[in-house]
This record gives sequence, structure tokens and C-alpha cells, in this order.
Amino acid sequence: MNIKETIAERFAGFVWHDSVLKSINIERSDAEYDVRLIVRMSGGSNENFTDTEVHFVRTRAISTGIDLLALKLCSGMIWDANCCTDITNLETSKIDLESLPDLAPDTIDLDKMVVFTISLIPPSGSLVVLAEDFHTYVG
Repeated sequence: MNIKETIAERFAGFVWHDSVLKSINIERSDAEYDVRLIVRMSGGSNENFTDTEVHFVRTRAISTGIDLLALKLCSGMIWDANCCTDITNLETSKIDLESLPDLAPDTIDLDKMVVFTISLIPPSGSLVVLAEDFHTYVG
């Protein structure tokens, strides 16, 4: 199993369905922008929820089409989330690799990137993150 497949497997290991998106934060950290989500992560069948920070590492791009009224009416509920390791086929991700300028080729290698998609309960929308990896922090 390669590194990207390991990342996808870790991401799939969370119970995303019925978890709750509490916040999205984009902030500058050193020479990069950090994308962090706070998710009230579902415990699955035991129905325990844990506030978890999801930190996307070495993020290159994000795309979102979130309807904030729908998000509010649907209580921020997440429908599904997945990680795509093949970024050459991004038709459904809403991130157009062709339009990303090659600003600093030495800083971010697109071959190391994966696409994380978090789909909210319809019609709330989705969040797509092009990043190298992710980390989670419970708290």
C-alpha cells in the first residue's frame, strides 16, 4: 500500500455520516495557509460524539459551495466524506488542476496531493480540499 492509499484509508476510518461540521478555519501559518475543520465526530452505533479538529496538511486549494442557510437548517450534518488518491480525474471535485498556476513548483508537488471531499446533507453543499495529508486532534 502506498502513502496516498494509507491516507485514504485513515480518512475513511472515521464515521463521517451524521457527524456535524462546526467550523471551517483558514489561516496563515508561516509560509502556508492551514485549513482546519472542527467536526463533532460521530461515534457510530454507540452515538457518542467527540469534537475533533481535522487539519489538512500542505493545502494547495479548496473549493466550497456551501449554502449557509441550508447548513443551519440541516444542523451542519455531514452526509459523507471521501479521499480520492487519483487527482488526474477531478471532474467531480470542483477543483480544476489546469487552472492552478505553477507558482512555486518546488514548494508543493501535485503528485503527492490527494482530494478530500466532505459532502453535507443536501442541499447544504460540499467542501473539497486538495492537500498532501491530514491530521486529527481530539479535544
